[in-house]
Amino acid sequence: MSVVLVIGCEDEFRLALPWCQRLARQNELPIQIVIRGLDRKVLTEQLRRSAAERLETPSDRVTVSNVDESVDAVLEVLVQSNCKKLLICYQTNDHSWQQNLFERATCDVMWIHVGTDDNSNSLGRLFAVDVDAGRDSIRLGRSMLGIVSDESVNFMGDESSDIANEAVDGDLVLVGVDPLSDSDSLYQWARKQISQPSASHFAILRDGDTLIDNAAARIRKWFGTIAPPMDREQRMALAQDVEIGSRPNLEFFALISAAAMLAAFGLVQDSAAVIIGAMLIAPLMTPIMGAGLALAHGNRPLFESSLLTIVLGFVGALLSSILMGWMVGLFQELVATDEMWARCRPSPLDFGVGMIGGLAASYARTRSHLSSALAGAAIAAALVPPISTAGLQIAMGNWHPTEKGFPIAGPLLLVSVNVLTIMIGSSFILWARGMRSETKIDSRSRWSLRILASLLGIVLLALIWLLRWSAAEVSIG
Repeated sequence: MSVVLVIGCEDEFRLALPWCQRLARQNELPIQIVIRGLDRKVLTEQLRRSAAERLETPSDRVTVSNVDESVDAVLEVLVQSNCKKLLICYQTNDHSWQQNLFERATCDVMWIHVGTDDNSNSLGRLFAVDVDAGRDSIRLGRSMLGIVSDESVNFMGDESSDIANEAVDGDLVLVGVDPLSDSDSLYQWARKQISQPSASHFAILRDGDTLIDNAAARIRKWFGTIAPPMDREQRMALAQDVEIGSRPNLEFFALISAAAMLAAFGLVQDSAAVIIGAMLIAPLMTPIMGAGLALAHGNRPLFESSLLTIVLGFVGALLSSILMGWMVGLFQELVATDEMWARCRPSPLDFGVGMIGGLAASYARTRSHLSSALAGAAIAAALVPPISTAGLQIAMGNWHPTEKGFPIAGPLLLVSVNVLTIMIGSSFILWARGMRSETKIDSRSRWSLRILASLLGIVLLALIWLLRWSAAEVSIG
């Protein structure tokens, strides 16, 4: 691990030098100086000879290297060097570039505008600006620099500019932020304030990634080696297509009703071939995939729209199969067939159909050369026959459990859990293929994580109940 100072010129190094010393000493870490620009060979050689002496640090604990100008190249160096603390010295001409690096770095970051009195060895007063009862600025100042604020200031919007104006030569204003929060007005204010010339020092601090962020990055990198993320045009086209298909419409209800009635025919006739035909026309993949996309994006309106479509489609399919059961009962006695009973005894293995189907269908939908229709049939296999089974058993008035299974309740449990597993599987594939809001955990991602955790909890409770029921049945047998 190391403290990394990213600079573009000698002046940046001179201004950042005392702050780099503070970071290194406080955290007992070696220093790596990264110079932006492969053409800055003179500066690179100069600092290789003099940096250790100027930093008052043993030469074996100081390294100097130069990289390409791009932010991605610098981020790669940060990962390779296992950077723990990143120091960025504000330069007016590089504001956008530095802001991009500040927001995307995965380690703790200090972005500082050094005042006209650039001697940090004799700091004046310390101001920590925080929102309400938050104390991020105080905590980060203590952990990164080993300093404790003399005064904690409550952030009051643009009026807080008076704080920076009150600070004089040698004073330091610390602002701890969450740059990925949609509602972090403190960060918005700090971005403006850091660009203002001042005799005092102004520093914006932020935490590095959490374990969840790091795990997510590793998963994205691993999955990227298998299937590269879609480009922007592909993502936009797919998102638009899925969003349109996730809205309730007459065509969707007509197809889901037809699929349920066709599946009911197959169940009554005990014909697997007819049931497979019903799977091929069921339009269930798009709204469930829409819910998965909403979880990957953190898009609440899309999630609500998709969920409404799924529920209405479920009700429509159930009513259609009940109607079909009553119609069949006019011509012959309606009895439960083996195909029906097979869906009244759900097992943990049955839920795998939904999960694998959701993964396959979502992946096929993101790859233009693959057929998503067949994968969509796999999703329908986990949903349409159980819905039709429940509808037929309601039409028969078959409510009581038997040794063959749980009528109505068994199929409904099977289809409910399969919807959730398909949703979870599709959200993972879409997220891994690039359909996500941010590369890190922001407020929308936190909402998605809460929903996913809730869905997983429901699925696990259902699985635990089934496992206990299966174990009890075996012991009785």
